[in-house]
Amino acid sequence: MRFVPYGVFIRVFEDINGLIHLSELSQKSVQNPNEIVKIWQMVKAKLILLDTKNRKIGLSMKDINPDGTPIAKTAAKKPTAKKPSKGLEDVVKRLEEDND
Repeated sequence: MRFVPYGVFIRVFEDINGLIHLSELSQKSVQNPNEIVKIWQMVKAKLILLDTKNRKIGLSMKDINPDGTPIAKTAAKKPTAKKPSKGLEDVVKRLEEDND
């Protein structure tokens, strides 16, 4: 886990990291990622961005309960990104292949 002014990078799989932007850490406004997560804390997040070309993974904790279940929404929102059609292992494998 690495804190940056705009969010926190977390380890997703071995040497693959994903970014949780400040705006995706909580339903509340967050100025410092330390307000929500601590070093070595295991977190549950959902995948909201997968850019294999630029090797970027965007994550969100905003709509996830601490137990990993989705937070019930009161109003329908537009999805922020397409859901990946493959499992995380396939995505990581694809990222590694693109890097070779």
